[in-house]
Amino acid sequence: MVLRPFDRDRLKEEFDHAVPFRHVVIDGFLEPDFAMEVADAFPTFEEALEQGFAFNFVNERKKVQISDAGAFPAPVARLNEALAAPGFLADLEYITGIHGLLADPDLLGGGMHVTGPHGRLDVHL
Repeated sequence: MVLRPFDRDRLKEEFDHAVPFRHVVIDGFLEPDFAMEVADAFPTFEEALEQGFAFNFVNERKKVQISDAGAFPAPVARLNEALAAPGFLADLEYITGIHGLLADPDLLGGGMHVTGPHGRLDVHL
């Protein structure tokens, strides 16, 4: 199992009353052993440089994005699949009230992001 069960009704209530804006925090969301597998499988900055796209812009420096899901280590691929699963998307729709949520199979702007020493990811939209 990858994702732990959570109380959708409680999370919906928290989302609806969150301040200063609506948001939700799902503590303990991943099975602890699986969370460690994902963390251990994440590439170093140097490894990521060999696989992904390096950013060196005003708001992003020494940051690499790997958006090819085929290059993900097995635990990261399993997490990506779990987050894109129809059941999880249905839970998010229920919690947020936003209908028609879709997973992005191309991971545009998504995927694994790794920031190197003295790297930067500034606020952006």
